Amino acid sequence: MFNSEPYEFAKRYVSSDPQVTTVTGRQSSVRVSWLRGFRYVFGDHTGEAQFTFVVKGDRGEFEVRVQLEKRGNLWKVLNSEAIAGDGATSRIVASP
Repeated sequence: MFNSEPYEFAKRYVSSDPQVTTVTGRQSSVRVSWLRGFRYVFGDHTGEAQFTFVVKGDRGEFEVRVQLEKRGNLWKVLNSEAIAGDGATSRIVASP
C-alpha cells in the first residue's frame, strides 16, 4: 500500500497542498490512520481511492480525509476535509 500510486499521490497532496496547510498549519507529521482505514482500486487508466491521514500541525492534530479518482492515467482529489480534535470540520475540496 505504501508504494501504491494513490497512496503516494494522497500523501503528497496532504503534505504539500497550500489549502491543507492553511487549515493544519506547518506540519510536523503525516501518517495514514489505520483505525479509519483506506481503500483503493485502480488499473492503468482508471481508479478510485480513499484515505484518512492523521496530521499534526501548528494548529493541532487533524484527521484529513481524501477521496481520489483516476481518469486517463491522472489522479485528482474529489473531496477533502480536515477534522480537528474538537470535531470542527473544514472542507478543503468539494466535488464539483
